Amino acid sequence: MAKLLWIAALPLAFSFEARADVPFAQPMVSITLDDGFQSQYDLARPALNARGLKVTYFLISQPIQQTWSGYLTLAEARTLAAEGNEIGDHTVTHPHLPGLSPAQIDQELTGSKSWLQSNLGLSGITSFASPYGEYDSAVLDAAKASFGSHRIQNMGRVFADDDRYQLRGAYVRNTTTVAEIEGWIDEAVAERSWLILTFHEFTTGTPSRETQYSSAKFATLLDYLSARGVAVVTVAQGVAQMGATEDPDPRKWIYGDSFGNDVEDWSWAKITFGETAVVHDGRRAIGFEPDNWGGLAFHLANGFDAAQWKTVEFWIHGGTTGGQQIQLSLHDGDAMLGAIPLDRALGHPLTANAWQLVSVPLAQLGITSGIVGEIYLEDTSGVNQAGVTVDSLVLRKPASTAPPPPPPPPPPPPPPPPAQSLVIYDDALQNGFEDWSWAVHDMAQSATVHSGSAAISFEPDGWAGLYFHHAGLDTTGFGSIELYVNGGPAGGQDIALAVYDGNTLLGQVDIPQVLGHPLRAGVWEHVVVSLSSLGVAGRPLRDLYVQDNSGANQAAAYVDDVGLIP
Repeated sequence: MAKLLWIAALPLAFSFEARADVPFAQPMVSITLDDGFQSQYDLARPALNARGLKVTYFLISQPIQQTWSGYLTLAEARTLAAEGNEIGDHTVTHPHLPGLSPAQIDQELTGSKSWLQSNLGLSGITSFASPYGEYDSAVLDAAKASFGSHRIQNMGRVFADDDRYQLRGAYVRNTTTVAEIEGWIDEAVAERSWLILTFHEFTTGTPSRETQYSSAKFATLLDYLSARGVAVVTVAQGVAQMGATEDPDPRKWIYGDSFGNDVEDWSWAKITFGETAVVHDGRRAIGFEPDNWGGLAFHLANGFDAAQWKTVEFWIHGGTTGGQQIQLSLHDGDAMLGAIPLDRALGHPLTANAWQLVSVPLAQLGITSGIVGEIYLEDTSGVNQAGVTVDSLVLRKPASTAPPPPPPPPPPPPPPPPAQSLVIYDDALQNGFEDWSWAVHDMAQSATVHSGSAAISFEPDGWAGLYFHHAGLDTTGFGSIELYVNGGPAGGQDIALAVYDGNTLLGQVDIPQVLGHPLRAGVWEHVVVSLSSLGVAGRPLRDLYVQDNSGANQAAAYVDDVGLIP
């Protein structure tokens, strides 16, 4: 019977040293997967590999050593390490560490570390996470003696001057919404902080335990990270960037997808917060109608010190017409402290259909000291004008004269990519591939096509499949296989992508797991699977299957634009 180690969400109370919340050079997110559940390998790994992301797996050694059902096998754990993921220590048996003797704590930490290093072929393990997020002074002492960092469970984000032995991790429950996590990511971007997300189990259905999370939602979050351009780092990589004492690019966010922490909306014009059609950075901007003296107004609850924050900066889009008459003004309550028309700040009228950066030193407004309470962008025409869009409004300090901390050493350069992708199928098989399929199929049907004039239809019934054979294609310089799939009028098909070498299976992935859902009816979807996850990285590609994975009769599915990409 499978043994499940339940993870509590309530860490022990612990006081933190005072800190200044020094931001990093760039925002970061770490994805940590605790305990080594089998579903991490089956459901999370394909989604991560398809996007080229490396994460941290905090593993308990006993379930792997004793081959518990529901947990990683030793071979699978070795695969995770070989693929470039970080392996962290999560003890031998996942006990409640506080209250154990120092000798027992040491055995839980060093016993697991020693076994994982020896059996996974690791030169070292530097990251440790306490079971249940629980710790006391004895646990901290043991962690400091054996590891370079220690992750706990405590909502919030990590800054460059934080204690690396009390790294806050955001515990993702089955009830945690995608919107909540996207909000945490947005806050990390605004603060240039480090968000550490903690996941446990994954499911393709409805989560039944607190520790389970939807694999479809997980894939959505990974795509959101990509869309926001946030660096995804392992815990060890994040720790390597800690310890900064200078803030090389200090900013105070007024608006960036959402309001800053102490900012309130005092606008008196027609405003659309959450504009998504025209955005400069992130996912949302502000639509503003500069009509009849209307204004966009940001009130800072505590104000800001003009002696510290020297510049107001934002991006503005002139809409379809441009030329709007708007001024930037700073106030403290009823007192206007200074103002400047935007055409003067830019040196020209607002441009249509383009984003423009407005950067105004406070000294240009005659403001060198004192408290500023409000920032206004207000119409100065008194008539109806076309709308504009505003984004990424910040205050800036003068650039630091001290050099920024050195960046972490770059990874070794990858082998040079090929000049272009290599086509396997594009209206017909290309580059030496032959059709050895045993499913009912049509290699040149033209009714349902992704691009060009033809695509492949096949009946994924009774394990039947498409089979593309090659004498031995050199995969050097390629990283992934891509294809487009369509569920036809019915949808819902369960098909797999597999690579063989003759009769030897090298690797297989379930395409619905990569997509996060079964094939959709009448919709073409892009599937990207790393060669490493199919066991063919660095070796010749001979036998590529797109095959029924259900054993039953399923409706016809369609495949198009199959190829290798760098």
